[in-house]
Amino acid sequence: MGHLYNFFIGDSLSTDISEILTGVKNGKQEDYDKLRRKYSPLISKEVFSFNMSGAGSESELRDEAERALLSAAVSFDETLGVGFGYYAKVCIRNALITLRRAVISREKKLEKMNAIPSERRKRSFEAFEGMNQDEIMEKISAVLSPYEKKVFIMSLEGKSAGEIAAIVKKDEKSVNNAIFRSRSKIRKMNET
Repeated sequence: MGHLYNFFIGDSLSTDISEILTGVKNGKQEDYDKLRRKYSPLISKEVFSFNMSGAGSESELRDEAERALLSAAVSFDETLGVGFGYYAKVCIRNALITLRRAVISREKKLEKMNAIPSERRKRSFEAFEGMNQDEIMEKISAVLSPYEKKVFIMSLEGKSAGEIAAIVKKDEKSVNNAIFRSRSKIRKMNET
């Protein structure tokens, strides 16, 4: 496999690749298809490598790698003193690293979002230990306004204040206040 990459990463730009790059820069789809076929082994190797690290789905990685190849073809400058194969490899790898970072960031945000509601649920339900669902709803209804009850239940379901605000068509601050009031009332109810 190494000999294939030596061909792609060579120092001199072959006439064939030069013509293909010119066609790609001029928007010729058939030249982009040729380029993609020619660099398919490189794309496959990089996609496989990043897919093994959990950086995204194979199709997502392949799409990103192909976009990076197109971008490399359009932005390549022969005067840089580097072969197109090496330039394309660096562009593809950088695009996949960026994608991996985005996936990791997205996963961390999801973990954080999921952790907050479960902790919220745990604290809120401590007041109702040993009760069945009907008893809980009866107690909540006795101390909370209809708005507070609606907001409180949605927060227990794991919805964020922003999501609840969009549903009830109120400001997020109003929703946060209702959640705070609900928790305070339930804590007081539990103390008595």
